[in-house]
Amino acid sequence: AEAHPDNPAVLIAAAEAQVAYATGFIDKEQKARSKGMYLKAKTYGLRALARNKRFARALDGKQKEFEQSLRGFKKADAEALFTTASAWVMWIIANSESPAALGEMPRALALMRRVQELAPDIRQGGIDLFYGIYYTVLPLGGGRDLDQARMHFERAMATGGPDYLMAPVTFAEFYARYAFDQELFAATLQAVLAADPRRPEYTLMNAVAKTRAQGLLDRMDELF
Repeated sequence: AEAHPDNPAVLIAAAEAQVAYATGFIDKEQKARSKGMYLKAKTYGLRALARNKRFARALDGKQKEFEQSLRGFKKADAEALFTTASAWVMWIIANSESPAALGEMPRALALMRRVQELAPDIRQGGIDLFYGIYYTVLPLGGGRDLDQARMHFERAMATGGPDYLMAPVTFAEFYARYAFDQELFAATLQAVLAADPRRPEYTLMNAVAKTRAQGLLDRMDELF
């Protein structure tokens, strides 16, 4: 991406790669590294989207101007918007101790709302996964809604089907953990480890999902 700083396709591919690698990291020692990867992914995504001049001008403006600028993106931009929104929210979660990072959540949400308008079926239930995470990690008394989260996760898993393993891993990592349901957490991740990951369209993400599932199981006593 650094060699092609103005090529949006290269930037988005680089953002995707950073998110995939960061998602595989689970150990505490790797946390700082994953934060850096999510930041790179977010930066690459925003740089690609900023080729839209109206969006570029609105990036540092008020929330209303930012949201209005998203009307300039069309269906062909949905993948770039999705990648950037996903990287952005994962960066926020990785920096959840920072009020400044949490303050960026409305912008990440605005990007995903635009994706929902343009391509509601994108990425094997990817929008539902996004909202499942969102409703899980909000503060208690500040919007957290585990029933809503579970609905989105279950819809994402139904859309992705049994061959897409990242959805159940994400469900276990976020919903089961925040609901303090250790039995659901273990059973979901063990099912992922028992599944055959060899699906041509999902091979990379399924390998990442299995690595993350094992890492989460190894840390189960610490997480609960």
